[in-house]
Amino acid sequence: MQLGKRLKLARIENDLTQAELAKKANVSEVTICHMEKGKHYPRKETIERICGQLGINAEDFERK
Repeated sequence: MQLGKRLKLARIENDLTQAELAKKANVSEVTICHMEKGKHYPRKETIERICGQLGINAEDFERK
């Protein structure tokens, strides 16, 4: 499964909107949207912040 699809699934499982996740992870809503659509692949630090807010391991998240 693509990173964007995994991100969207994890976000929905955590009952968060794109805006809510973006605010919690200190990134823009556009970043979340573009990641979910596969249009943007952020730096490792950004992925770690997003994964931290979703309660998932960033390394495992990137590898799957």
